[in-house]
Amino acid sequence: MRVIFENYVCDLCGCNIEKDSSISAYYPIVFTTYEDGSHCVPRIENKTIDLCKRCAEKALNISAYILDGSITYNFIKQENK
Repeated sequence: MRVIFENYVCDLCGCNIEKDSSISAYYPIVFTTYEDGSHCVPRIENKTIDLCKRCAEKALNISAYILDGSITYNFIKQENK
């Protein structure tokens, strides 16, 4: 019998995450270098990243509500940590 273990790691802080508590987010990321490490004009690309709960609370800080077809966005108030 073969057992396969999946290791989930937070893309921001590098900590190990249990599968049930990981958060995958399709998120806009600002890139400042090309793949070879050379600098480029900053560009935004959407990437899927895995986050632990602590990093998700820091990174995902916009909420929204819909009323009568209109979307209102707000920053989530965060305590100083």
